[in-house]
Amino acid sequence: MKMANETIKKLSNREMNDLGCMNIGIMLVRGELKKRVKAGNSWFSKKESSENIFFFTNEMSDYRWEFIRLIDEDECWAVRKFNEMTGKYDDFVQPLAAISFVK
Repeated sequence: MKMANETIKKLSNREMNDLGCMNIGIMLVRGELKKRVKAGNSWFSKKESSENIFFFTNEMSDYRWEFIRLIDEDECWAVRKFNEMTGKYDDFVQPLAAISFVK
């Protein structure tokens, strides 16, 4: 199953769980997004892509972390990991990997 970011931002937390989005590489986290996150020897910086969608990018990494605000709550996010080399989303994202991006 594939799901666009525009579709995700129209769903609630409960709907995301009912669809089983964790099985296709979409994690759910709560909290305020940080501006910068240290990962190894480099930093990921937050950039706004469009309304309610934020990216964390890094020049040294081939991955982009995408945070999509869900419709029901202000601080509930759907998280995806995009591989820029292959142009595809990862099907498996470690459940705790996104926690470092929120306060």
